[in-house]
Amino acid sequence: MGIRLCLVSAIGLVLVLAVAIPAQVNTADLTVRVLDPQDAAMPGATVSVKSLATSATRVLGCNAEGQALFVGLPPGRYQLTVEAPSFQTLVNPDPVLTIGQSAEFRART
Repeated sequence: MGIRLCLVSAIGLVLVLAVAIPAQVNTADLTVRVLDPQDAAMPGATVSVKSLATSATRVLGCNAEGQALFVGLPPGRYQLTVEAPSFQTLVNPDPVLTIGQSAEFRART
């Protein structure tokens, strides 16, 4: 009985520590909000982010609030491209993401 209680206690401690200790983050998140000239959300706009280090590209469509959320991007410099019907394509080659960052970018078409 004593060994069983000790084993159950040890397992419980491991589970508590696993929940209490956050994982180390080595990526970044980027939220892009696409707005028209009147600051209205642009649902359906297409947003792409391209790593300038690896050329890896991710493409998302904006939700009803005009947002695209890129999760788990490796840190580095990116080219951000926004396309929407009837609007000029917007290209921003400047975003730099760092480890653990949750960056936001507002794109006005």
